[in-house]
Amino acid sequence: MVVDIAGCWVIEMVCKYMFADLEPKPLIMHGQEQREQRQKEQVRMADQAGAEAAEEKKSQ
Repeated sequence: MVVDIAGCWVIEMVCKYMFADLEPKPLIMHGQEQREQRQKEQVRMADQAGAEAAEEKKSQ
């Protein structure tokens, strides 16, 4: 029984190595790029708003 389980595990690892496509799909990668760009834009907008608030406070 142990030999059977070990044999199945070996066959599974070999098949996974030979046939599995583990790379993310282009659609997933494109979504990740969009999220990163959106986060950078939000950080830039927050920095800009903070700088404007600081300038307004100085002028008062």
